[in-house]
Amino acid sequence: MGASRRVLGAQVPARIPQPIAPEQNVRPADAGNAFRIGAEENVDPGGACQGGLIWGRAGGCCGTAIPACWFVQLHHENHAFGVDLHGPTLAWGRKHTVPRLPEAEQPRVKLVKANLMDVSRPRADIIAALNFSYGIFKTRATLGAYRRNSHRSLRGDGLPFLDAWGGSDRQRERPDRIRNRGFVCVWDQVRFDPVNYHTLCRIHFEFPDETRIRNAFEYDWRLWTLPDLQELMAEAGFRDIHVLWEGTHRKTGKGNGVFYRVTNRHADRAWIAYVVGRA
Repeated sequence: MGASRRVLGAQVPARIPQPIAPEQNVRPADAGNAFRIGAEENVDPGGACQGGLIWGRAGGCCGTAIPACWFVQLHHENHAFGVDLHGPTLAWGRKHTVPRLPEAEQPRVKLVKANLMDVSRPRADIIAALNFSYGIFKTRATLGAYRRNSHRSLRGDGLPFLDAWGGSDRQRERPDRIRNRGFVCVWDQVRFDPVNYHTLCRIHFEFPDETRIRNAFEYDWRLWTLPDLQELMAEAGFRDIHVLWEGTHRKTGKGNGVFYRVTNRHADRAWIAYVVGRA
């Protein structure tokens, strides 16, 4: 992609249904959603993801491959290359997600079981590390090594995307019940350590017939701060680093899915943001 290209996100298209999959329940926001960039920020949305190669890493565009399939539908030359350590999750995506693409588009999604630290080719235009799953790296040394490998894996002027979460509510040990159609998803913040910012979260499901699935998913992460992420990206060689902050819906007071470039914000109790840059 040329230097003027920008990612323009949208809802996952209707022809890619959203099944109950791990990456859709990792956070209260719907991980099947991409993001939009506010026009007020003078960001040119032209050429949205046209003719690019995106890598999904650490559960971002990979996992069950929902964002990967969304990406290849944006343009007939787009390809998605998903890397994930967990074979059963990739198998689920191959069986349930990729086949929902038109047959001609399916070969442009490649899912690979590997350690992302061992993979740097083919070089990509975009690397997406989503669902906060880079939190498995709990030290600056390991997350820094990951960011350096990401830098090596991008073409010139390539774009890295990391989503981030935070706020005082994210440091509380409590469950958060999220009602969905036909079930309740319980996002359970089991433990948070203020000394090292390690956090343990679990997902449970509750159903109308009073049955439950406890500990369906577990996430043992470090809660990285936005300054940490920006500094590590700069140390890895990225430039033009900035934060995209989610706006607030005027009526509900919740996130509205629109992200704006910011340099400072007030202390929200819970927030979602992206850290982006250029190789």
